[in-house]
Amino acid sequence: MSKELKEVLSTTREIELGGKTYTIGKITLGDISAFQSWCDEKKQEKVINLYNLAKKEINIIEIMSITGSQEDYDQIMSTISGVLFLLQRLLKKHNKEFNLTIEELSNEIGNDEIEKILSAITDVNVDSSEDSKEDIEKNVEAESTEIK
Repeated sequence: MSKELKEVLSTTREIELGGKTYTIGKITLGDISAFQSWCDEKKQEKVINLYNLAKKEINIIEIMSITGSQEDYDQIMSTISGVLFLLQRLLKKHNKEFNLTIEELSNEIGNDEIEKILSAITDVNVDSSEDSKEDIEKNVEAESTEIK
């Protein structure tokens, strides 16, 4: 199998941040669940801040029942904060030495690096079912036969 094909089929990708190379992998259900919990916490914090500004008593049971909708999650996923949360989670999961906070991570990423990182996250999360692998292998074989 060619190096290029192995890279396409791999479940991990390497990215460079601040001169260091890190590995990221597929987004799992656990990652999505953690993302949704993080979104819910952010929404709850906003409500608590509004209660504090209005100097109203906070009903903790009411606050804890506040959760986002799928639309909320999708909207937050398309923000820099949402991308940074998932990136940080993927980096921590695949790199034992990684310990940057989201804020520190945002300071490490240059404008020129963000597209490469988003591309790596997208590439590693494309459908890698057996049918897709077979199609990719056939296309690579056909292309290499044409080149010869």
